Amino acid sequence: MFRFFRTLRQRLLTENRASQYLLYALGEIALVVIGILIALQIDGWNETRKNRIFEKEMLGEVARALEADKVYFKRMLGRLAAAEQASQSLLGDLAGGSLSVDSLKATYRKLFLGVMYEYNPGPYEAIKSAGLDRLSSKTLRSELISFYDFAIKRNRDLVQWADRNYTQQVERLKALRSTTTKIDSTNGRFEVVQELPADLIRREEFILLLDDISSRNRLTHDYLEPLLQEMDNLLTLINQELTRD
Repeated sequence: MFRFFRTLRQRLLTENRASQYLLYALGEIALVVIGILIALQIDGWNETRKNRIFEKEMLGEVARALEADKVYFKRMLGRLAAAEQASQSLLGDLAGGSLSVDSLKATYRKLFLGVMYEYNPGPYEAIKSAGLDRLSSKTLRSELISFYDFAIKRNRDLVQWADRNYTQQVERLKALRSTTTKIDSTNGRFEVVQELPADLIRREEFILLLDDISSRNRLTHDYLEPLLQEMDNLLTLINQELTRD
């Protein structure tokens, strides 16, 4: 094709047909411009396709991290629920006068349950490093920023504040045990445990400690639980984006 245009140009020049040559030159320029525009368009399509592949891969990583974090936080809520149930059960038995040291032993260990606030921000930070503008959905981009840069950090601070007395309460529980020890194999393994003093259920400090533990568990639970709904909302948006063509 290029040989044809070169031959045509040379013939027009040879025949001194200036007006026709001018039209030919303009046409040739137009073809070059059109070719460049087509090439740019193809390049733009390729870049868009690569960005979309990157976007889906990274959003998939965020979704998997969120699902794993949900499982972890549900486990932490389960620990709080078990500790709360134990403290409430003991308080109820004390109020009804039915609590004995022997029945206390089965529940006592659950009072030691606490939580650790951990999550995986790695996939989000990877998107952030690559450029959040590579996400095509402005709504999803805004929600990711709101969740990872504000909500989950705010929630962590609230949970840590609510759970701030955990270590102190554990030490108080340990201090209430007697110095008498025995070997216990209730859980299928041998453990050295400290006996509970016979007068423990009558000690006011123990009753007040149960109330403190119950209050801490409820408050920690109330701060931690809403995080699961925020994760579900974010996962819904991510899955909608992943299924979009």
